Amino acid sequence: MAISMAIVTIVLSLGSWSPPPPPPLSNPPPLHPTGRRSSLASWEAFVRRAYDRIYRPFRSRCHADAPALECLEAMYAATEEADAPWWLRTMLRDARHAHAAILHGAWHSLASRRPTGSAVCTIEKVGTTNFRRFMALLQADGARGARGCSARPFASIHSVLAPEEGVAYTGRRRGHDEMIGALHGREGWSTFVFLREPLERFASGFEDKCRRNPAERHCSPLEIFGNGSRSRALRSHTSLRGQLAAYADTFPLSWNLHFFPQALFCDDLGRNLHRYSFVGRMNETFLQQMRHVAAHIDHCASSQAGASDAAMRAYRCVFPVKQDGHATHAKRHVSRMISAFSARRLLEIFSIDYVELELPLPSFLEELPF
Repeated sequence: MAISMAIVTIVLSLGSWSPPPPPPLSNPPPLHPTGRRSSLASWEAFVRRAYDRIYRPFRSRCHADAPALECLEAMYAATEEADAPWWLRTMLRDARHAHAAILHGAWHSLASRRPTGSAVCTIEKVGTTNFRRFMALLQADGARGARGCSARPFASIHSVLAPEEGVAYTGRRRGHDEMIGALHGREGWSTFVFLREPLERFASGFEDKCRRNPAERHCSPLEIFGNGSRSRALRSHTSLRGQLAAYADTFPLSWNLHFFPQALFCDDLGRNLHRYSFVGRMNETFLQQMRHVAAHIDHCASSQAGASDAAMRAYRCVFPVKQDGHATHAKRHVSRMISAFSARRLLEIFSIDYVELELPLPSFLEELPF
């Protein structure tokens, strides 16, 4: 009987046994040196690997002096011979065709002779509407008084430059890219472009075209997202992050010009950004940067033909002083719109912007698990 009780005691003891807890650490190590969930260095390495694996093999097919469309054609042809993500092939497919994306439309390369030669590459969701007004006012020789803040919609580079000036123009689709490219470093001319943080730009485009203004029919593919936030594909997600993630996984089926990488715009910014006279960023200092551009244009005009303030007057018309300087409204909300999963997908797609345009990653990525 005593032996049986001993066996029962041993069995009960074994059944309730658990390993002892580890000794407490006086200073537990952080998850990474900054104490946050991930580091920008990890995301930067991810972006660099994505670019090297996805874009670099195809960008190498572009000759240094090849026009933008010729480069796109070469890249697209290369995807037929090599292993490429499906979305890269659809991107290049749609970038080549004017009816699908109009990536090389006339409004992307604007110019003005007045008060001196200036040209701008405009990119959707990077102040395009304001730049159209600014360049139109310049070409109208500035604005005088409250009634002077109006002009024709925009001044395309082809409508401003005459072919006899020796600036290349070989057709509607190619000409605008080639013409702005020919103005880099040209005496009496300045070229400028503004860029935007890619994830912020994507979130802004999604909020604008898919949630607020789906009737504009820019939330492609329209077969899936034609009704914007009322589309079944988005209604099935209750959170904003879920909706954006669903769109991030699907939008490359049919590319819209509001979501193409910035590196592909105009004369192929990824290869020619260094040739621009001024490269700005659409961030908290956007208005100050634009004021600097206007002052530069007036300074160049004054040195050529006497005092001018036409560019500064156009600036005040388009960018009123009452604006608070926060030109990127989506910036305050982008961190709550993008999950770690959609961040990985979008960073792969827009790795060409981060690497070729040397854009910094947003700091909110440090809050996401890598």
